Amino acid sequence: MCTGTTPRTSFGRTEGGQSLFSPSSVLQRHVRGVVRGATPVPRTQWPAQIARMTVSPRRVAIVGAGAIGLSIAWRLLQRGARVTVYDRGPLGRGASWASAGLLAATAGHGGPAGTPLDALCRRALGRWDAFARELTDAAGIDVVPRSEGTLVVALDAAEAERLGTAYEAWRAAGDDAQRWLARDVVARLEPALAGTVVAARLCPNDRQVDARRLVAALAEAVRRAGGAVREHTEVDVERVDADVVVLAAGAWSGSVPGAPSIPIAPLKGQMVALRPTPGVTPLRHVVFTRDVYLVPRPGRLLVGATSEARGFDTTVTAGSVRLLLDGARRAVPTLDDAPLDDAWAGVRPMTLDGAPLLGRLTERIVVATGHGRNGILLTPVTAEAITALVLDGALPSWALGFGMERFG
Repeated sequence: MCTGTTPRTSFGRTEGGQSLFSPSSVLQRHVRGVVRGATPVPRTQWPAQIARMTVSPRRVAIVGAGAIGLSIAWRLLQRGARVTVYDRGPLGRGASWASAGLLAATAGHGGPAGTPLDALCRRALGRWDAFARELTDAAGIDVVPRSEGTLVVALDAAEAERLGTAYEAWRAAGDDAQRWLARDVVARLEPALAGTVVAARLCPNDRQVDARRLVAALAEAVRRAGGAVREHTEVDVERVDADVVVLAAGAWSGSVPGAPSIPIAPLKGQMVALRPTPGVTPLRHVVFTRDVYLVPRPGRLLVGATSEARGFDTTVTAGSVRLLLDGARRAVPTLDDAPLDDAWAGVRPMTLDGAPLLGRLTERIVVATGHGRNGILLTPVTAEAITALVLDGALPSWALGFGMERFG
C-alpha cells in the first residue's frame, strides 16, 4: 500500500510536470514503495521467456475477470484449452469498468515515440478492428470501435511548442498518418472547442470502444466457447486445480493468495460523465488537452482522468471532480451548463516503467498485468502473446522484453 508521504499526481503528470511514464518519474518511487520489503522470486524459479514447455497444458485457471483475463480465456478456449476464470468481485468491475476505452496509441496513452511500449501499442491498435469484428460475431454484442480519431490540442503557445515537439517525434518514429492542424482547421473540425486553441495534432488511426460493453462481450464469448466464469470467488494459486495459472487481476495480481511477489502498484484514476447541453454542438473526436481528455459517447461526454497515488482507494472526491471539470471547461467553455451525469474511480496496475508485465513467473504461473492506462488498447496483443506462451511454450518475438527480467 502507498504511504501518506507519497506525492499525489494528477492527469498523468507529477507535481513537477514530468510524465508518469518517464523513467525518472514519481511512479517509480511509488511502485518501489509499494513493493519494498517483498521477497522477489529468484531467477531460478522463473525460466527465461523463451523456455519451451514439454507438455502443452490443457487446464488453465485465470485470476481476474476484466478485459485482459477474459480475452486470454477466449483465445485459449479457441485453441482447445479448458479454462476457468475467477474473480474475487463481480465481473469486470476493476480497471476495465473504470476505463474510458481509449485506443490512443499515439495521442498520449502509448509509450514515448520509438520505444518498445510504443511499438507494442501501435501493434495492438492495428489488431483492434479485426479483433472487434471477430468478438462481435462470437458474442453477438457489437464492440466495433468508433474511428473518428483523436485531436490533441494546444490551448496556448507554450502547449503548442510541446505539441510540435511530440508531433515531430512521432513522425520520426514512422507515424506518417498524423497531421498538424492550424487553428482555423481545428475550429472547423470541432467548433465547440475554445477560441484559445492554437493548434492541434490529429491522430486519425486512434479509436475508442465502450470498455464495459467489451467486458460483457468477452464474458459471453468465453461462455459460448465452453469456459466458466466464477465471480465472487477468491482462489489460492498454489491450490487451484489447473496446469497453468494466469495472473490477470490488475493491481491486485500481487496480492492473490499463493502468488509470487510482483513489482506492481495501484494508481487511482477518477472520471466524470456529463450530459450534453441542448443546442450545443457535441464533440466528434476524442480530444486531449494538457489537463484532461474528453470522450464523446451517445448521450454523454466522459472527462478523464486523474492519476493519484492513493493505494486501492476508489472514493470519488470533490477536489478531483473540480479539477476535471475545470479542465473540461477550459477546453469547451459551453460545458459550464452541462448536467453532471456520473462520477467514478478505479485503480490502474502500474509497473516501474509504465509498460505491461507479460511472461512466466514460475513453470506453472504466468503473469499478464501492469498495463496502466493501456489495458483496453493492449487487450488483443496480450491475449495473443499469453495464449502462445501457455500453449506453445514461448512468447512471440514482438512480446519479448516485457517480463520480470527487465527489473533485474
